[in-house]
Amino acid sequence: AERVNNALSTIKGLKIDPFRSAESQALELVKKFGTTLPLVKNEVDGIVTVPIAHSGQVSGALRKVCRIRKETFGDEDVKYEISWLTNDYERLVEALTKSTKGQFELKTEGGDAGSSTGAPSPGDGGGKGKGKKGKKKG
Repeated sequence: AERVNNALSTIKGLKIDPFRSAESQALELVKKFGTTLPLVKNEVDGIVTVPIAHSGQVSGALRKVCRIRKETFGDEDVKYEISWLTNDYERLVEALTKSTKGQFELKTEGGDAGSSTGAPSPGDGGGKGKGKKGKKKG
């Protein structure tokens, strides 16, 4: 708190306007802090792959939670290169799950196999799909 107070005291002409939104004033302060109080965003980069049928819903959902750096359309799927704040991870997964009904793959860049998430792939026994109960092939 002391560092913030010191940084605020170095900004000349600082006036808090009770009639303007706190968000817009905070953004101005962040710009004015500059090198006095360097602020670091804890951002994560990753790639989301979804079936092309869900691309419209996913695109809208992603824009609410993270920043889309690039979209690549393939024959059957779309890959989104994205960045999000670490504390938005749960919101991101929730938005993807809701808009794709669990049909997505999320990998963090530079991460290992354990860093991917999403719905289980078809055939791995993890989904809520309607399987054939008690019927044998024959």
